[in-house]
Amino acid sequence: MSDLFYRRIKDILPSNQLLYDVVNNAKNFNLVKKSHKTEVYIISLNDEEFILKSYLKPRYALKEYIAIKEYVVSTPLKPPEIISYQIETIPAFILFKKFKGRELNLMNKKEVVRFIPNVIKMISNYDLIKFPHYGEIVGDYEPSPNTKDFRVYLSRLIKFWVGNIEKSYKLSKFLKKQSENIYNRLDRVPSLLSVSPTFNHSDLRLENILYTKDGLVVIDYDNAFSFVREFDLCKLFIDIKLNNIPYPFYKFINDILTYYNVNPQLAYESLLFYFNIVFLRLLNYYVNYNKMEQFDNMCTLFNDIIKFYY
Repeated sequence: MSDLFYRRIKDILPSNQLLYDVVNNAKNFNLVKKSHKTEVYIISLNDEEFILKSYLKPRYALKEYIAIKEYVVSTPLKPPEIISYQIETIPAFILFKKFKGRELNLMNKKEVVRFIPNVIKMISNYDLIKFPHYGEIVGDYEPSPNTKDFRVYLSRLIKFWVGNIEKSYKLSKFLKKQSENIYNRLDRVPSLLSVSPTFNHSDLRLENILYTKDGLVVIDYDNAFSFVREFDLCKLFIDIKLNNIPYPFYKFINDILTYYNVNPQLAYESLLFYFNIVFLRLLNYYVNYNKMEQFDNMCTLFNDIIKFYY
């Protein structure tokens, strides 16, 4: 941890005695992840390990995390245990008890394939958490405020993402076609797997799924929102492909059908539709933070998946 950040923490945290004591008495304080909005530290104290997450741009993130914990604990899922938090300051903080386990992205590929059906089963538990609207769990998000109308919510998001991408990157004919496909299908049923707005983790990558002695757990709920089940499933499959896991799409469909009693062909078509949405969201993220190499790689993957399965 930098001296500047340490001084900043020490200045802010006296208002939260528990957080202050943990930081002040920690034996080790190691930065393990940093992004445009968060810094993540592993802290060792009294033979236990904790995660201290610092939010440089809190927005609704901390209030959402606290609310999300209350939702998720009502299911068979095991959310990260929040020890303490402070949301009134910038940066803001959450202190978690660290899970002891291995991230799936660090396992060998055969192990990952073996775990994927269990991950899908775990994701299906999110269906137990329902909401009266699509959108944020706490607060609101412009330019697509929370609404009960799926078509209104999604059309606003797509318009915003596509417009934002076009400011920095000329859309290929293929990307334009895919965004048009979304608009043209908005008059259909919003989701095959969700009959109402349901909890979505939103960042289901293999590195956010851990195998522990108590089974699989998911971490990093910062971007959770209320949407449809297909979104999380598509995000998971994209990351499976990015990690070169030998797990074909037909197997993915079959494993999904184990937990959802739906027509296979309709499930196939529904997932294809939501791949478009997940890709556009990812491309919008890459443009926002000038990650153009990732943008180009994602366009290639997008092209391969959609063209191959259409």
